[in-house]
Amino acid sequence: MTTFPLRPRDKTWRWSLMALAFTLCYVPQASAESVGSPASLLKKGKWVFGLVTGGFPSRKLDGGADTMLFQVAHYRGYGLTDWLSIYGKLGVAYMSLHDPLVVKEGGSTLHQLGANLLSGGQVKVRILKSQKYQWEWDGGIQYTDVRLRSRRGRNEVRFHDWQFATSLAKSLGKLKPYVGIKYSSVDSLFRVHQGGVLRKQVEHQSENPLGFFVGTDVYLGQYEDVVINVESGYVDGAEVTVAVAHYF
Repeated sequence: MTTFPLRPRDKTWRWSLMALAFTLCYVPQASAESVGSPASLLKKGKWVFGLVTGGFPSRKLDGGADTMLFQVAHYRGYGLTDWLSIYGKLGVAYMSLHDPLVVKEGGSTLHQLGANLLSGGQVKVRILKSQKYQWEWDGGIQYTDVRLRSRRGRNEVRFHDWQFATSLAKSLGKLKPYVGIKYSSVDSLFRVHQGGVLRKQVEHQSENPLGFFVGTDVYLGQYEDVVINVESGYVDGAEVTVAVAHYF
């Protein structure tokens, strides 16, 4: 039987497919705030517009509580320099709280928080980049705020999340997988109502704010200016985000 050796490009695509399969297989069944690839840093004067969805099915908080979040948001970014980019995000977050210390009449400890305004910002810095080996190292700070204007008789939430992260990315053809670690500090306030009356107000913080994440960028189009990003991680619970963006 005749065999044909793989060309270097064939090997690149084999590794690319393996990296994408690893990332997708790791993704849990819900999603939170993505950190993003080091490759997502913009060149000076360049923009990115995108849509992101995701969250976490159950994030542990202190006191035995946990919360669920699902978000849909639009984000934009701009390259201040070739190594420094800024991003902003605005969208909607659906949340719920499970707290064994807040029991409704009937014994339920699950409290729906409905649709809330989500906003946030991020600063990312490229620390090192190797053209020879096609890898990048970055660091970033991100802040996310979830809240809704108070309305009498409804459950309310104030959810603040500060993230500090660093990651490494490797270019594999049209894929750029990455892996990193992050510190995610949550400070939250919940007001639970029943029958139009405030039943209890509770505050919660992160139980264990240190975690990790993996992801990949998939470049599409003739100019590779459309990018799909898939990211998954674990910080007090599993989380994942999926985004599509246009760079120009």
